[in-house]
Amino acid sequence: MTIKHDKNNEVEETKESPLVEPEEKNPPKPLVNPKKDEPLSPLTEPNKK
Repeated sequence: MTIKHDKNNEVEETKESPLVEPEEKNPPKPLVNPKKDEPLSPLTEPNKK
């Protein structure tokens, strides 16, 4: 039963995670890294230029 509960919990979290992770992990990284990290800046500089 523990394995089934774990899988159910993972599935429920995965359904909500995709909506929160992509928005929190994807945007923040590209928008914050490029501005704070120069290496990633190239991704923002080309867009500005």
